[in-house]
Amino acid sequence: MNFLSFFLLELSLLIISPGSLNFLNITYASDVVQNSTESDSMATVEIGNESGIYFTYPLNSVKLIMQPCDSLNSQDDWFCPEPIYSRNWRVGEWKVSELQASFTIYFSPGPSVDPEFIFIDKNGRKIGSIPALNLKIYGDLKIYSSGHTNNMFDKKRMFTVQKDTILEIKQAFYEVGIKGTLLRDTELFTDESFGQLQQTVYKGEEVEIMFALPAGEDEPYERKYLIRTELGILGYILLESEDTYGALMKDFYYAGD
Repeated sequence: MNFLSFFLLELSLLIISPGSLNFLNITYASDVVQNSTESDSMATVEIGNESGIYFTYPLNSVKLIMQPCDSLNSQDDWFCPEPIYSRNWRVGEWKVSELQASFTIYFSPGPSVDPEFIFIDKNGRKIGSIPALNLKIYGDLKIYSSGHTNNMFDKKRMFTVQKDTILEIKQAFYEVGIKGTLLRDTELFTDESFGQLQQTVYKGEEVEIMFALPAGEDEPYERKYLIRTELGILGYILLESEDTYGALMKDFYYAGD
């Protein structure tokens, strides 16, 4: 082999060698497979015949069951004697290794369109329930929920699970993000004490309801909101009872009983 042939052979090996291309920051398919683990894998399913309700879960700790209540053992507390249009579901089994515990997750549409996910421990005791249209479980004991149900907006919440209870993790505000045209004159205040009037925003003006202050323990829903006017001025509003029926803005109303 002459020098030129040897040189061309070495050059071709350099070009096709994956290691020789590291300086180009290229990721190979084999690298992706090696870095992917089952614990990082998530799946999402729609709950039975409850259109628009979703459950997202980690494949390594949740065993999906999706069993309707009429197919359960007749001695089961969640058994229902016959199929009905809206029915309870045994969704899955969640093994929480950090707590050395496991929970059965059920879904119920509620007596009057009040969808919720219910958590039962291995002794059959209910440790908590979360009203939601979307529920997501992650591997760090965190549960996330969202949905416009039994509230004024698509409420996004975060929870942590313990052996005997589920606790909501507090937020300074709940994100709302609803834009629209005011249907009535509205007073804006400088702070959440509602002691000092900032201005009146009039019917027909465009506003954005940005955030809600969490409701108090004796309040059934959030009544205090931070809004932004079409001129970019921020202020607080306090809901009136008729606002639950959409009196303030078309797409802003209480969904539920």
